[in-house]
Amino acid sequence: MSVIIRGASSLSGDNQPLWVIDGIVQASSTTSGNVENTLYNLNLHDVQSIDILKDASATAVYGSRAAHGVVIVTTKRGKPNTKPQFEFSTTASYVKTNYNSFDYFDAPEYINFITASSKDHILSDGFGYFSGEIIDEQAFWNLNTSEYDESDLQVIPGAFGTGNTPWQDIITQNPLNLDYNFSVRGGSERSTYFVSFNHQDTEGSIITGYSKRYTGRINFETSINDNLKFGVNLTGSTRKTSDKDGLLTTLRQISPDNEAFNDDGSIYTPGTFIENPYTSLLNTNSGKGINFSGTAFLELKLINNLKFRTSFSNNYSNSERLRFNRPGTYNTAVGERYWSDSKSSRSAFENTLTYATVLNRKHDIKVLAGYTLEENVSDFHVIEASDFADNDILNNFGSHVTVDDIYESKTQNALLSQFARVHYKFDDRYIVSGTVRRDGSSRFGEGKQYGIFPSAAAAWLVTGEKFMQSENIKKYVTYLKLRTSLGGLTGSQNLGDFDYITAVAADPYNESPGLYPASLGNPDLQWEETKMFDLGVDFGLFNDRVSGSFGIYNKTSDKLIYDDDVPWSSGERDITANVASLEAKGIEFSIKYDILRANSHRLTFDFNFSKNTSELLKINNFQEQLIFPGTSNQRMVLNVGDELGDWFGYQTAGRFYVSAEDAYAMRNNTSSSGSIEPFLDSTETVGDMIYIDQNGDGEITDEDRVNIGSSVPKGYGGFGLTYTYKGFRLNTTFTYAYGHKRYWMLPNEDVDRLAYRNSSTLIAGTSTILNSPYDANYPRITQDGIGENSLFSDFYLHNASYLRLNALNLTYQLPREIFKNSTLNGVELNFKATNLFTITKYPGFSPDGGGSNFTDVDSGAGDDRSTYPAARVFSLGVKLKLN
Repeated sequence: MSVIIRGASSLSGDNQPLWVIDGIVQASSTTSGNVENTLYNLNLHDVQSIDILKDASATAVYGSRAAHGVVIVTTKRGKPNTKPQFEFSTTASYVKTNYNSFDYFDAPEYINFITASSKDHILSDGFGYFSGEIIDEQAFWNLNTSEYDESDLQVIPGAFGTGNTPWQDIITQNPLNLDYNFSVRGGSERSTYFVSFNHQDTEGSIITGYSKRYTGRINFETSINDNLKFGVNLTGSTRKTSDKDGLLTTLRQISPDNEAFNDDGSIYTPGTFIENPYTSLLNTNSGKGINFSGTAFLELKLINNLKFRTSFSNNYSNSERLRFNRPGTYNTAVGERYWSDSKSSRSAFENTLTYATVLNRKHDIKVLAGYTLEENVSDFHVIEASDFADNDILNNFGSHVTVDDIYESKTQNALLSQFARVHYKFDDRYIVSGTVRRDGSSRFGEGKQYGIFPSAAAAWLVTGEKFMQSENIKKYVTYLKLRTSLGGLTGSQNLGDFDYITAVAADPYNESPGLYPASLGNPDLQWEETKMFDLGVDFGLFNDRVSGSFGIYNKTSDKLIYDDDVPWSSGERDITANVASLEAKGIEFSIKYDILRANSHRLTFDFNFSKNTSELLKINNFQEQLIFPGTSNQRMVLNVGDELGDWFGYQTAGRFYVSAEDAYAMRNNTSSSGSIEPFLDSTETVGDMIYIDQNGDGEITDEDRVNIGSSVPKGYGGFGLTYTYKGFRLNTTFTYAYGHKRYWMLPNEDVDRLAYRNSSTLIAGTSTILNSPYDANYPRITQDGIGENSLFSDFYLHNASYLRLNALNLTYQLPREIFKNSTLNGVELNFKATNLFTITKYPGFSPDGGGSNFTDVDSGAGDDRSTYPAARVFSLGVKLKLN
């Protein structure tokens, strides 16, 4: 094997660079290690040279997939090994659900809590709808006295069930999932091919939930002659699912004192708004989908150094959803059937002309020009019916009594792009590139459809200079490159297909067709523009024993597309508009250090860190603020100069009212210091929240809301260790984030209105209902949510800093000498464990689960809806290679 390495020489670690073998993109390497092991895993045994690109040109040529660099491999014969190479692998994974100590009440705990909560409600606010279902009101009036306490309040006989059903244990499981992969690659002097097949059989953490997926892929490329090349890439998949994720909500709706079944064996139905999970398990919530993507291209060599390439690609998906809810489902008196069908197609026709040459071995020039036509079409159909002759067999649409809804929609958009790119490298040291795009989108109205977006980048390979060639410098600085992008401009069309026009809809009126305005259009909508500047350095020190990069960036987004309030007299509440301008700043740093480097073993440490902040520069309309979300429960309010991600709500005193005197002393208090809170209403009492009256006017109003923290981490990233010894490879990957707060919505919902829902020992079990206000973690939790304890405040924001061991991977490749005279030429055994442990003070399921995204604009970035618990996954796999 002859290996020539140019540029940054280290291939170890988990950056997963893009591999290009003899000009053919092979996708990211999943077995990064030293050079020889990586080539072995890619079935390349006759290598002539390797080029490693980490400059701006890699991303420019190969797109975002090349973010970690491009490894270009050239074989001696100019093609990969022509002998077919077969590979088979299978993995078995054990999934263990982790609720982070979140356990629901059992029946005695639930009865004790609901009884205490009902009595507390009556003592402070009298009998209510829910408390009246638990406490005997007539017995109370029979006392005929004004002096009573909670011991005088009697539970209605039969108010609670006689069961003690562990619903959480019944509906959850720790499944064993299987994954199979098969592939073959090979070719001839002129043609190469790659075929793969994958099957995933996955069960959910909720019983009867599953996903079964089949995926196939074919890549084929051939040189018809010396001047004409043809290629096709096809990928297709099918998937069937049974979605039972909603059972986590059902689990909260039913109390543990309910029996699972009636005496006759039928499923017990507690009430109209309480669903038995066994009913949920019998309900249908299935889906199936087909996805296909294909690309075909022709590449024609017109003259030396000039190539024309034309390609057509299509991505098509078709998904169906079928849902049938039996009587006994939440708020369902008769069977209800729902079916939807969604189809989408994206077609792109691209043509490029590329000229590439090297002059005098120093001037490397590449010029590209082209245009793309893109069309997207989506169709959506729905039918809903109810009341069927039978809920087990005759529940098809032909057996319905009532059609509840029929809906159909179709939408489409098109994008026309013209672009040009120039890339120039001088003497392998100085790199300059420039790109200009002209994009036209059908999502904008007349006169606003087109935008022009130029960008430029430059790089300087400092170690290519003569003054860096001395041995005294080279032994310390192996690789050094400075890079920058100069005011690059990009455009976004992140809006609906027809938001620029006013839409109408149809509904019957007096048994005749009728039309009405469905939305307000905005003909002034235009491209959202983002100007980007970044400056960075890539380095390799001590013979690349230490390598990494450091960069800073500044990104200004103008004409931000978002919902804009309009006067309600218009019949609408908002329209899509270019509402504001934002500025984002950040730093990114990564480093890799070979702690131990020897012929037979290596120990490498890698670390990366990112920090991002965004500021609202201006608002483009008459509004003074941007509010996220635009509902009554507003959680983020941005004024000009504010940072995105700042929470906006009430500040609490860090304690609860500890006595009736404590609460009464606050009534109508107008302390000028604003340090204590007057009553919000007459129901506030012992165990309730204390809010801070910020302006000291004696009232708690919207004006008392302040900045109460940020959902954006002060920093986040990851680090890991990789150890290789002969055929062994051990890798650990950690992630972290710190300095931010998340909104845990689950306790806020319980405090707002618990009703008959079950709660947990972690929330209701530590509330002031069952504990002293000095020792409790949560305020009063009652059926009607009295006490104003559910206002959005810093109380429901939790420190979400964490350190997690995301993955531990152990692989072993059997020595190649074993397979010298065998069809089998490689065996790899692997063990992988994910989400092993998390160090955090965050009380919810996961400090970064439930929809977290540090780059989101609105409050969804920090909302934790507890949609699904985290899981630990332990996998064992084997990979076989044959030829």
